Amino acid sequence: MVAFWIETGAIQLSNKATADVSIGPCEHACTAMTKAIWESASMKVSEGLDYEVYPPGISTPGSYFVLVYVWDQIDHPVAVGSASFQVAGASTSFDFSLELSPHSTTVKQGETATFQVLISYSDPSYSGTSISIQVSGLGSGMNFQVIPSPPTLQVSTSASTPPDSYHITLAGSAKGVKHQAEALLTVKVAQSFDFSLSVSPEQRTITPGAITTSTVTVALLSGTSKSVSLTVSGAPVGVSASLNRTSGKPKFKSILSISTTQSVAPGQYTLTITGTDGTTSHTTTFTLTIGQAPDFRIDVNPPSQTSTQGMTTTYQINVVSLNGFSSQVALSVSGLPSGASGVFTVTFGTPNFASSLTVTLPPNAPTGTFTLQLTGSGGGQSKAVNLVLNISATTEVSTQTRKHTSTQTSSSEGGDLMSMLQQNSLLILAVIIVIVGGAIVVSMRRKPSTPTQAAGAPKS
Repeated sequence: MVAFWIETGAIQLSNKATADVSIGPCEHACTAMTKAIWESASMKVSEGLDYEVYPPGISTPGSYFVLVYVWDQIDHPVAVGSASFQVAGASTSFDFSLELSPHSTTVKQGETATFQVLISYSDPSYSGTSISIQVSGLGSGMNFQVIPSPPTLQVSTSASTPPDSYHITLAGSAKGVKHQAEALLTVKVAQSFDFSLSVSPEQRTITPGAITTSTVTVALLSGTSKSVSLTVSGAPVGVSASLNRTSGKPKFKSILSISTTQSVAPGQYTLTITGTDGTTSHTTTFTLTIGQAPDFRIDVNPPSQTSTQGMTTTYQINVVSLNGFSSQVALSVSGLPSGASGVFTVTFGTPNFASSLTVTLPPNAPTGTFTLQLTGSGGGQSKAVNLVLNISATTEVSTQTRKHTSTQTSSSEGGDLMSMLQQNSLLILAVIIVIVGGAIVVSMRRKPSTPTQAAGAPKS
């Protein structure tokens, strides 16, 4: 015979009870079968081990037993035994309580109030028992929703819900037991939707061909946020303005991007950014100042020169930066007469800088008036200045020089004589008087003398 025993303990009521079966040593390999109020189950018996027997489920407290049959290898029953166990019921009857948290709250029209539903059971074994829920005390335009996990009550209001205080009642029912909880919900008048519109920075200064950006901010001032659409207007010809976000619910930001062409006219322009929700509109302005494009100027002194065949002449050149121009400028000259050459002291540089152009003429250079073109190129720009060069023949210049010298000599001599006469006028007057007096004396001496004849004396 095989000795065995079964040990069990009290088990709380649940969906599945458990009985521990202890079987003692077996002289031969044995198989044990357990029977009770549930279906049979078999297990291999080993020495000194505990075995668990699981009934399919017990829903009523009470006393239960287990029959154990032990069979040998040739399927002969060698032992039969039984054991009992007690399934204990709950210690208290079913009950529960309800509470809403918070006990009071305030919302604006169109908003939703949220309450936690706190449930307590009279015994932990009742946890999870289904409770039917009803909500009352709602006003016009209100609705409710119960969320099972975690237990939550949401009460939504609408724009038409009258402003007032509402006593919300949550009623629960389970297994014939009913309880309720209350909370105070205050609904206030909702402010109408409004928003503000701003741009930062409010102004920018750029040159033609440049780009710039600014940030547009849409902020909520009051009411429930609604979608706001953005537009920009007022861009002149040659200016492109766009927003990288054209709509959204406040608060949100959008980037205003501005690009210009090289041909845009300098000046000050006002761009208008408009935001609207279909009912309410607001505007803000952005000032765009377009300055003169970076440039340079070429000054020449003198702009006209005269030279002769075989000689040289020089033009002084100044290259001046305008509006921050900082690129290198290269100088060149064209239109020189045949055989002539032009050399710059500085052929290129970053304005401001000075240079000189020396033009060398061959002896047989053509005579006449020639227009030279001085060109400066740099920074994607090119400037041209016209120079005048007058070339005279060598002989003509010599003859003119001699005539000019003779005239100057004659004029100088005449001027010297007049100066001498003016300085010695008294001396000259004295000389004239002496000369005149001498002339009179000489004239008197040359006149013949006649003898005096007595009256009545006869002539011989």
